[in-house]
Amino acid sequence: MTRQKTIGSPRLGFALALIGAGLLWVSSRAPWLRATIEDGLQPVYSETIIGATWAAELGPLALAIGAALVVTLVARGLAQRIVSAAVLVLFVLALAAPVRMLFEGAQDSRVRQLAELPARAEVAEITVVYWPLGIACIAVVMGAIGAVLLFRSPLRQRGSRTQYQTPAVRREEVRTDIAGGAISAAAAAGIPLSDRMLWDALDAGEDPTESDSTGSDVEQADEK
Repeated sequence: MTRQKTIGSPRLGFALALIGAGLLWVSSRAPWLRATIEDGLQPVYSETIIGATWAAELGPLALAIGAALVVTLVARGLAQRIVSAAVLVLFVLALAAPVRMLFEGAQDSRVRQLAELPARAEVAEITVVYWPLGIACIAVVMGAIGAVLLFRSPLRQRGSRTQYQTPAVRREEVRTDIAGGAISAAAAAGIPLSDRMLWDALDAGEDPTESDSTGSDVEQADEK
């Protein structure tokens, strides 16, 4: 059970962060507020301001988070943890605009500027659209949790055991297997040793056929 949680948590973290970035992008394209405008020369009309217009940083932040998550797929060890920490910081930065809108509302002067209203126009009413703000907050929470999971348990690289190993690394692994009795145990169990294992053992200066005799001699010496 513990092993399954250890393996699953980084994948869950990656999924949460990726979904959070997607939701953040959706929020940036959705309308954050609607303003009713009166200018005296035409009927009353309304202007809609989307999240990316009100908070121009949201779109780039979502894209930066997505790019950072792609980097976590190829980064390893400390580098992957650093990228995960950067993802967490980006999500926290994305939280500022929706929280400010929820608690402070929209200023008339900012609406006039973004809607490019003429001087004679007046902002009669401003209606905040709350569901995109809620999506942005949910996205940040999901992304932050995902980034923390990625930081604590980085993604493991598949196929790392099948990648090329230098002769020095192979010799060290063979010495470890011989010292631990892995090769002799395999031979005693009737498991045929591959040519690669035999050649690696000989290349390391070890004779895998002497493992059993060496072990028995040591045991007899201990008994005496």
